Amino acid sequence: MRQFFFFFPDCGGESLLPQKAEDRSIIRDELRAILFSFLPSIHHYSFSISRQQKTLKVYIMEIVTSCVSSISEITFSRLFDAAGRQIGYLLNYNDNIEALRNQAQELKATRDSMQLRIDAAERNREIILPDVKNWISKVDNVSAEAETFLEYEGNVNKMCFKGRCINVRSRYRFSKMAKQKITVITQLQEDGKFQILSQPAPPSSSIIIPTVGFSGIFESRESIKNEIMEALKDDKVSIIGICGMGGVGKTTLVKQVGKQAEEEKLYDSVVFVVVSQTPNIMEIQKAIAYKLDLKSLSDIPESARASSLWQRIKQEKRILMILDDVWGEIALAEIGIPFGKDHGGCKIVLTSRSENVCDEMDCDKTYIVKTLSEQESWELFKEHVGMDVENSIRSSIAKDVVAECNGLPLAIVTIAKTLKNKNEHVWKDVARQLKMSAYTDIPGMQRSVISSLELSIKYLESDDAKSLFFFCSVFSEDFEIPIEVLVTYGVALRWFKNVETMKDVRHRVHAIEKIAREQLNEEEEEEEKEEEEEKVNT
Repeated sequence: MRQFFFFFPDCGGESLLPQKAEDRSIIRDELRAILFSFLPSIHHYSFSISRQQKTLKVYIMEIVTSCVSSISEITFSRLFDAAGRQIGYLLNYNDNIEALRNQAQELKATRDSMQLRIDAAERNREIILPDVKNWISKVDNVSAEAETFLEYEGNVNKMCFKGRCINVRSRYRFSKMAKQKITVITQLQEDGKFQILSQPAPPSSSIIIPTVGFSGIFESRESIKNEIMEALKDDKVSIIGICGMGGVGKTTLVKQVGKQAEEEKLYDSVVFVVVSQTPNIMEIQKAIAYKLDLKSLSDIPESARASSLWQRIKQEKRILMILDDVWGEIALAEIGIPFGKDHGGCKIVLTSRSENVCDEMDCDKTYIVKTLSEQESWELFKEHVGMDVENSIRSSIAKDVVAECNGLPLAIVTIAKTLKNKNEHVWKDVARQLKMSAYTDIPGMQRSVISSLELSIKYLESDDAKSLFFFCSVFSEDFEIPIEVLVTYGVALRWFKNVETMKDVRHRVHAIEKIAREQLNEEEEEEEKEEEEEKVNT
């Protein structure tokens, strides 16, 4: 059969047929379908019945005429539609340009409103959804293109006799481009109808370290921190204990350990919780649940919270739990903290004033934080006092003050801040009070240092331990009190109950003395020295 080809003229450089090959192919396929649908009839009547050839020819002509009519109708319909669109770009030039300008302004207003909502969400530490960010980016690009286009279009029209002449080709091209950009903007407006822009961010790090501090800048602290970091990498270690007297810097040290673990990505999550002297299990659970974004914990019955928290912690492949200020043995299972065989990826670091607590908690490794050396104490004081004290006339006073602090970081920092920007009279008065152990008139001492030490004394549970502790304060500073003196006075003043022999009294005094040393963080060599004295007395 004869193959048909259709050609259409151009209009202003633009084809009247659809520009896409797919659209032209559709028209061609429709025409072929109409022609071929009649071929069986044509073949049958033209060649099977010879007597009626003349009649069939007429019939065939009618069929062909009908086909051509149908083809013409479709073709011209398509042609007129295409021509109408092309001509419409010229006729609606001003309308299209103005519509683009209005649509661009509306899109900018929508984007500005969206940005206000985004800013509010970010102030609440919420995470903006990726779809929203992509939409903002697309809007910015389209808006910039529309602005550039409108500016260029205006400049072109003004170039020809100050806008009095009409460049048909340019008007056609600008109008068509404006229409296309309007379509893009309309779709962006539709895509920008977000119901939700953001979602709550995961809880931030619970570890906050002051910009100025004393842990980590001294060799004594740095060495302990490095040992703890190595222990955290040891799969055989589940619980790590850090002990030392109140105010010695355990909390600051353990915070730096947690921060470094986060920065080195040793753990997926690092949780810091304060246990305190009177632990509240529910508050501890809430603190852990908040860090792990376990919002449903508050809706769970109290009896099932530990189990829920247990399962949530096990979802973390590697997690570090920091329990600060532990005063006694706590049942981790009652809180809902799996470790060891239950969860090998869960490491626990706890701080306590007592080494006994670390033993009760079955710590695999225990590190004792002692007071600062004389040089470290002096460096810390200079850092906080806010002046070049080493080269001033107050240098001797400052050194006396630092010496009275006995290497306790909390006391050094507190007194240094008290003396900052004060005159010489205040410095001398503070030094005098420290030598006389009269701290009540030194600002900050009662609130921070004294209260911290008072807790250590209150932690001595038995009355005989408190009596022995206060009796030691009667002796002059740095006086070495023999164990036998404490035994003698203890028996004479009837401090001890339920003891029958002097040997029992000595054992009791040694036990109390060990607790006192833990609270005051005395050197182990002193303990060994007294044990030797005890052997001689025995």
